[in-house]
Amino acid sequence: MSEVALEGVAAYKYVCGSSTPLDRLLNHYWNWAVQWLPLWLAPNLVTLLGLAFMMASAALVVLTDPSLTEPMSAEVALFCAFSLFAYQTLDAIDGKQARRTGTSSPLGQLFDHGCDALNAVLICTVLAGAWRLGDHPWLMLVILFNIFFAFFMGQWEEYHTGLMMTNNGYVGITEGQVVQIAILLITAVLGASFWETPALRIGGGEDGAAVVVVTVKAVGMAWGCLLTFWVSACSIYRVLLSGQARTLPPEEVGGKVLGRKEAVRQLLPVLLSFLLGGMWTVGHGHHVFLDHPVGVLMALGLTMAYLSTRMIVCHMAKQPFGASELALPVLPQLLVVFNTYWQHLSQPFLAAVTRLTGWGLLPLSDVVIMWAYVGLVAVVYFYYALGATEDICAYLGLYCLSIYPRGKKAD
Repeated sequence: MSEVALEGVAAYKYVCGSSTPLDRLLNHYWNWAVQWLPLWLAPNLVTLLGLAFMMASAALVVLTDPSLTEPMSAEVALFCAFSLFAYQTLDAIDGKQARRTGTSSPLGQLFDHGCDALNAVLICTVLAGAWRLGDHPWLMLVILFNIFFAFFMGQWEEYHTGLMMTNNGYVGITEGQVVQIAILLITAVLGASFWETPALRIGGGEDGAAVVVVTVKAVGMAWGCLLTFWVSACSIYRVLLSGQARTLPPEEVGGKVLGRKEAVRQLLPVLLSFLLGGMWTVGHGHHVFLDHPVGVLMALGLTMAYLSTRMIVCHMAKQPFGASELALPVLPQLLVVFNTYWQHLSQPFLAAVTRLTGWGLLPLSDVVIMWAYVGLVAVVYFYYALGATEDICAYLGLYCLSIYPRGKKAD
């Protein structure tokens, strides 16, 4: 990070927006829970512990069912529900622990929201296992898009308004997490087959046979999508239509590029990335998804996590969310999609070139390309996230996972 960006981070002030009734209710529990944490425990360690629970649950899902098509066992579902509850609790009290120990800093904001971005990949994996989406590319994309778009929109809104809104006053992140916990508990108690139970029958002939059967899973996903869209639509309204973005204090502007046109342009990387993801997984490359759903989920999920983390850092550093945010994740996706469609559209040409020259051209193996993409986006994401964290730690004179400043030790 540049010196100017680090100065912007050092001057960053977190401003929280409104809370929902459920937030206010659970806040009593969170205030009680934080008192059990020792004062020597760094807030970022609290955040990391919550992420570790989710990493363990996602790993358990993948190890027990790599195809994401088998019924999730009650034991796995219960562990995943507990892990998500633990994550929610620890994510809610890490800031309280920071204020309790007097160690609040911009670093904690970056670490907290960076872990949230990575956790979105993990919760998508867990839900895909609970709902057996390994052979439903479109449904997997819907889950991924809804979770990540709502998360990105929160960071996008904060970039333009200075307010971190995690809800629309009625529904937000907390309610979404409670619903996800409920899905896992229902899976544990009633079994994974419950989600395939018919909830609605549309049409039908004289013999009473249904033309369209809508399952409980479909109804649940539809409601989830509507609620997520509601939250995202409120963010769009506040940034583009309400004029709230024009009230951003001058000290929070810095080097940001603001305005309605710029705000819309900043949404293009996410929308384009999902468009390319759909062309890849639902089009000619659907066989890659069916054979390696976890790999595809990691590729698209880490791309979204990278874009979200870049938006977080750009807001804190008061820097533009520029062309590199669009190029770096999208160009490899273009290559993946090109390789997939080239394979199906250019077979005669490829065969002729191979006969004449003896050289094989693209397309490469779709599976090889997929894992290469996963490796590339993972390296780029973690290099950027860890590098930004280290730069901020060095500039502020902090350790990431210790409450003591650099050069000082506990008495």
